[in-house]
Amino acid sequence: MVREKLTRRQLGAIVAAAAAPVLSRAQTQPSAEELLAAEREDLRGAIETLGKFDLPMATEPSFRFEP
Repeated sequence: MVREKLTRRQLGAIVAAAAAPVLSRAQTQPSAEELLAAEREDLRGAIETLGKFDLPMATEPSFRFEP
């Protein structure tokens, strides 16, 4: 294996070239349905992750509602 030293500029050019397709896709506006579906999927993932932890009731914050 040949190891070639990269300069910071060369490394930056490589990273920019790799990120270009992702950035070009990010510039297109997703539809409202796509945004809603993505948010719902993120929420499901967060609920799944939180469901893996067992929290006793004593650790949950108490709420005090006042008029």
